[in-house]
Amino acid sequence: VTGGYDGQIIFWSLSSGAITRRYASAGAAGITASVFVCRLSLLMVCRADGTGIVLDSKHPKEAPLEPISRFCGDDAVVVMKVDRSEDLLATGTETGFVHIWDLVHPDAFQDVLA
Repeated sequence: VTGGYDGQIIFWSLSSGAITRRYASAGAAGITASVFVCRLSLLMVCRADGTGIVLDSKHPKEAPLEPISRFCGDDAVVVMKVDRSEDLLATGTETGFVHIWDLVHPDAFQDVLA
């Protein structure tokens, strides 16, 4: 998976090197960070405007899951990482803030340190 300044997310085949799918939103901000949560089969992507989206890798042809309105205010998330148990997601912004998110309770997706 790659993402760029044009806001597109591109899925590639590791065996052939061919593009298998493109996901693009009209007028979307550029991609700044992404992380795959294996246990949940989810690809989490952040954009330069601070918004995030979640794509279900089990159903890649479907629309993304409900957009996460803001990971960290208006700051671009530049790094995303999950812990070993994949229960927590850490995001770091371009202004130096780090947030920890609870992935176990996605219905209440929130910053656990808020």
